Amino acid sequence: MAQPTYIHGTGSEEQERLALLNRLTNQSFIEFLDLTDPRSILEIGSGLGILAAEVAAHHPKTDVWGIESATQQLEIAKKQLRPNLHFVQADAHHPPFGTAQFDVVYCRYILEHVADPVRVLNEAHRVLKTGGKLHVQENNIFVLELYPDCLRFDHV
Repeated sequence: MAQPTYIHGTGSEEQERLALLNRLTNQSFIEFLDLTDPRSILEIGSGLGILAAEVAAHHPKTDVWGIESATQQLEIAKKQLRPNLHFVQADAHHPPFGTAQFDVVYCRYILEHVADPVRVLNEAHRVLKTGGKLHVQENNIFVLELYPDCLRFDHV
């Protein structure tokens, strides 16, 4: 199954939008994670690597791994230099890790962009250790209000 193209692109305007989104949402997401000394964390869909770098900074004794499929995003992510932070290029449908490898796995804002969200979640569960935590954050488009009303959108 082919990976769909990221609909927002990877140009400089998108990089700026993603950086702003991180500045606005990272702290509350890190608090939501409520991490207590995990040994290994996986971020699926790292984008620019900003969130993973912040998680790694909060937990310097934890190995934080991020996977990202877009080369342009990954080049920026890899500039986030920390000894406990690692990025690899990979498709979220096929993370290059063994079974039961991570204490915590999280992703956010990516399930709407992948061809098979259920497979991505199954793979996230596969690489998660027994008793580990899986966290997912996505946009809720059900609160979207259109004016004038769009009956076709409401039907979908």
